[in-house]
Amino acid sequence: MESSKLLSKEDLISFETKFFNLFETIDDMFIISSLDGNIIYCNMSLLNKMEYSFQELKNMNILDLHPKEKIEEASIVLREILDGTRDKCLLEAISKSGVKYEVETRIWFGKWNEEDCIYSISRDFTKENENLRLISKIFQNNPMPMIITDIEERKFIKVNPVFLEKTGYLEEELVGMRVDKLNIVVDMKRYEDMRNRLLSGEEIKDEELVIKCKDDSFLTGLFSIEEINNNGKRAFLIVMVDITEKVALTNRLRNKLQKLTNIIEGTNLGTWEWNIITGEVEFNEQWGKLIGYSLEELKPISIKTWRRFSHPDDLKLSDEMVKRHLKNEIDSYDCEIRMKHRDGRWIWVRDRGKVTERDKSGRPIKMFGTHSDITLAKEQSIELERFFSVNIDLLCILDMKGRFLKANKAWEDILGYPVDTLIGRRAMELVHKNDHHNTLESIKKLKKDGKLTNFINRYRTIDGEYLYFEWRTNLYNDVIYAASRDITERMKYEEKILDASNKDCLTGIYNRRYVYNRAEEIIERYKKREDDFSVCIIDIDYFKGVNDKYGHRIGDLVLKEFTSVIKENLRPYDILGRYGGEEFIVILNDIDEKESVLILERILNVIRNKTFNCNGNDINFTFSAGVANCKEIKKEEIVIDRLIGLADKRMYRAKNAGRNRIASRIK
Repeated sequence: MESSKLLSKEDLISFETKFFNLFETIDDMFIISSLDGNIIYCNMSLLNKMEYSFQELKNMNILDLHPKEKIEEASIVLREILDGTRDKCLLEAISKSGVKYEVETRIWFGKWNEEDCIYSISRDFTKENENLRLISKIFQNNPMPMIITDIEERKFIKVNPVFLEKTGYLEEELVGMRVDKLNIVVDMKRYEDMRNRLLSGEEIKDEELVIKCKDDSFLTGLFSIEEINNNGKRAFLIVMVDITEKVALTNRLRNKLQKLTNIIEGTNLGTWEWNIITGEVEFNEQWGKLIGYSLEELKPISIKTWRRFSHPDDLKLSDEMVKRHLKNEIDSYDCEIRMKHRDGRWIWVRDRGKVTERDKSGRPIKMFGTHSDITLAKEQSIELERFFSVNIDLLCILDMKGRFLKANKAWEDILGYPVDTLIGRRAMELVHKNDHHNTLESIKKLKKDGKLTNFINRYRTIDGEYLYFEWRTNLYNDVIYAASRDITERMKYEEKILDASNKDCLTGIYNRRYVYNRAEEIIERYKKREDDFSVCIIDIDYFKGVNDKYGHRIGDLVLKEFTSVIKENLRPYDILGRYGGEEFIVILNDIDEKESVLILERILNVIRNKTFNCNGNDINFTFSAGVANCKEIKKEEIVIDRLIGLADKRMYRAKNAGRNRIASRIK
């Protein structure tokens, strides 16, 4: 009776064959090693990825597959797994050529050739982790304020730097706090209504809401909210478009992120063995679990079972690839297909297989394969592509030479360049030549610090016009991730404001403050290059009499006409400003004292011979002026107040000498 329970030799061979077939068709790296860690056996996935031959590996220890600086850590972690204190680990592995991979490893004890051994299976999570880091960086570097909140407890989970910058809060002041307790939302009733509508299935997009900043100021924004999966918990992703300032740079921003799911733990592989002759198929339990069923529920099982759950649009490609493999046109079958889950959704599955048995004529008899759920990778790829496609700001990825690797459609919408014409092109080709130096310096800073925010330069449109953009960039693994916003209208508005703040409201010439600032620049230039210049103070003679006789309104007209005459007789690079009342200041650049006096005398002669007609009143007047040259004061002692004081003293000397004249050191 006991002997009947023993497996026959044929059964053992069949079991062993299936065992090896299983591990030769999976992407995961499978290793059998001695208790000392010396490698006894491995599958093809490990050989391909690690780039070693089997003979090389037989002389290696499993710790040798990790970088030297990680071996001690790997030794500790693996010991903990063997001790039962943990069931898996995420460690860095390195190939023969030095390529590094992030792998998750599971280990268990077993027997090999009746000797105790260690079985280990490792999955490469490098690409999945890269995707997660990329999405996180997009969140962190997005030019829009973004937050993630817990659905049930209403607590802040995560906030991006832009939200903190706009509201004035520190991250630790928000994360973990309840939205309704923090008093950050002005109209909580409206917020709760938005929340309830979202939970009931209604879409929340671009709805106006006012929030309170830390300094008690207010921001009005258009809020879009989406439910996402955050580490296994339901959460709200909230995106805000700041519309507080009336000079809005965009109409509306729609930005939605779909659910993020955790990377599927373990291998989660479904296995299948297909008898090509009879059509019979054997599945393992995990195969059924991938689509939400037990094997019992799927009976009777055949090749038709798989076809019944496969998406009809994908079967054509799958059938074609199977036929090519059966004819030995390709080494193995590898296809991505959609399968209908029990809950009604379609999941993406990587279907891989290989003929394991052929007859003497080469006709295929059996084929063995695996199914792995790749839905997460597909969703992440779609997520990233959707993010690029819907964002109305410029988004791009560049290499270290500044060449486009990827760009979103906003480049075409705003600048007019089709995306495919940008790929491989250097971004600097589109930058205004006057911004090249600052842009290159900013790139140096980015390479040094790893990130750069609030950098402004100009980019050329396809029509030759230049627009201003504000950039946020991040450097990761020698790749530049950048986002920018068109601020052309804002720059024009600020330029108008700045220009108005520098002008005298009556005459339209520069005010005293602006002239002083320019004078400081001219003095610094003189100290470096000794470019000659003179400062002149002009005062209209007997102007009080004009105001007394004709009134201040006529007096204002006279001042405006007077400044027009002076401007017409100055050079474009000379500076004219109103010093106060009927006094004016002129800075004559790149000219010596004698030529400065000649220019003022020419202007005085024009005034002497001109009759100003203001509302029917003929008015004649003259002026007195004083001139001070930069070379009258020692270079190290020169300041604008000393030059103005000297010119002002000479102007009064001209007044006392009878007015209607110019006073200087030489006259």
